[in-house]
Amino acid sequence: MNVKKISAPRKLPIAFDPKRSWPRKDGYYYECMICQDTISSMVPTYVRCRCRTLSIDPEAGRMGARDESKIQLFEKRSP
Repeated sequence: MNVKKISAPRKLPIAFDPKRSWPRKDGYYYECMICQDTISSMVPTYVRCRCRTLSIDPEAGRMGARDESKIQLFEKRSP
């Protein structure tokens, strides 16, 4: 039996200072370390994670977190 290997995208952490800026770019994702929700930095409408720690409002040009130390930015790349 032949088994096809499927490669999962790699998560590459990106350092950022939320007090200065919240980067937006295709392939960039924010992860809430409390509820483990992952949200694209390029969402078309308002979204927040399940525990409401992270919110992104592109219409107002805002991103924020109740506890910025619990948010991780990463880039997804194909292996």
